[in-house]
Amino acid sequence: MKNNINGWGIIMSIIQAVITDKICVISGDSRVTNIQNGAYFSNFNKIIKLNNQIMFGVSGNPLDSFKLFKGYCRYHVKKGFQNTDDSIDILYNDFVNIISNKFSEMYDEHKTNKKRYNIEDIICGFNGNEFEIITLSLGSIIGLPDGMVKVHKKKDFPYKAVIAGLQEHKDKFQILAQNQYFKNKEQLTIRQWKNIMQEVVNDGSKFDNTIDNNLNFETIRKIEKNGNILFR
Repeated sequence: MKNNINGWGIIMSIIQAVITDKICVISGDSRVTNIQNGAYFSNFNKIIKLNNQIMFGVSGNPLDSFKLFKGYCRYHVKKGFQNTDDSIDILYNDFVNIISNKFSEMYDEHKTNKKRYNIEDIICGFNGNEFEIITLSLGSIIGLPDGMVKVHKKKDFPYKAVIAGLQEHKDKFQILAQNQYFKNKEQLTIRQWKNIMQEVVNDGSKFDNTIDNNLNFETIRKIEKNGNILFR
């Protein structure tokens, strides 16, 4: 059944994020699904690049995620999450601290049943030393534990990936990424990571009707030039 959604039910999505020593890539599908009645629509953006060091993606109930990130994005009921008109000049660690405090308040409300949330969000960016990924989960319907977790790439491994979505999507990503890496035996490019993410949703949308294969991407690249470190 394809129609507009009047009021929000719980939705699911797929948010994919990967980090290496020099790049950070995040993507999200564009479908919103009302689990209660099966209605859905697409072209709903779930990915924001706040500045050249901070990105985030949202899943779960969009109104809950907007409450968490309010002040750092705009929200449109059909178009989804959008950048504010003005660029936001904030460091990654300062942003994470602010969101962490807001998340803690929502966590307390959730645990004491003052308000129930459904959040399966991802933050990623450069923390001053390295790229990292942070997961924020409350009331996940796909089994993620409640809480906020920081994830880093191991020194002896080429990448680290985190996916908010079904286990089948995570398994598919790992198979594709490892096959591609060990085939080339060198760091993958941004284009190669985007291709892997696209193949994950091309395959996943065949059995998971809560996602589509229309991905939005954002990236950050770390560039060393004349002794300086730049991001874009």
